[in-house]
Amino acid sequence: MGIWVDKDLDQFSYHDLTEWRELVTMMATESTALDQIATSVLVTNMEESSFSYLQTSSS
Repeated sequence: MGIWVDKDLDQFSYHDLTEWRELVTMMATESTALDQIATSVLVTNMEESSFSYLQTSSS
C-alpha cells in the first residue's frame, strides 16, 4: 500500500492537507508506523527533487 503525494504542494489546500494527515494518522496504529510513513514521504520528495542530479552523478 502506498500514498501518492502531489509534488506540487501549491495544489494542496489546507483542508486537503488536514484530511491527508488524518488519513495517515488513522492508518498508523503505532507512532513508529507514522514515523516510517513520514520518513518514506520525505525521502521520496528528496529523491524526486534531486533525481536529475543523482542520475548525472551516478553515471
